[in-house]
Amino acid sequence: MKRKMKKHNVYFDLLEAMGASGCPICSLTRRASARYLAAILNEGVNDPPLRRKLSDSLGFCNAHAWELRDIGDSLATAIIYKDLVDLLADRLESGLEVSGKCPACVSTETAEKEYLASFNKFIKEKEFMDRYDTSCGLCHQHLAAVLKIVKDERSAGIIKEKETGKLKELSGQLAEYIRKKDYRNAHESPGEERDSWIRAVEKVSGGRR
Repeated sequence: MKRKMKKHNVYFDLLEAMGASGCPICSLTRRASARYLAAILNEGVNDPPLRRKLSDSLGFCNAHAWELRDIGDSLATAIIYKDLVDLLADRLESGLEVSGKCPACVSTETAEKEYLASFNKFIKEKEFMDRYDTSCGLCHQHLAAVLKIVKDERSAGIIKEKETGKLKELSGQLAEYIRKKDYRNAHESPGEERDSWIRAVEKVSGGRR
């Protein structure tokens, strides 16, 4: 008898993400990033190990710094950046170099690898693939990442075939969007192609980080 594969929260996270628009791995990675930054603002300002990581990297990368700022916790942000501003002044005076990596990037990349590994793990599950069939599929970056770790050629072939079909469908919607933008067709109501240009950007280049 075939043993049923144990499913964890990440499996159901993937199912949920495939029910929304866009690449599910991009969506879940963004969510993981937001959770990590929120936790830093809520608890990390008083966490010495985290403060040391931030000192090593001189804070966050550009994308995560602005994501942190947009959360809007002015006091926690001020506490974190008071340290960083003082540290930057000290390093300029002493000539020391920044050596660490953005801790939010490290956390987000770990979550991304877990989602990719789980996607690969469950691609033979009927429930999982049924949901995948109705989804937007993977962006180019995450498709390439999945194909690097997929365990057998048959599964890789199935994923490639399904993604090729999704790309052709998207191409047809883009063509329809362009056609309806012609003034001669301006009287036609928009259909499912209305946001195809947005979905195309994410499909080729990945979701907004």
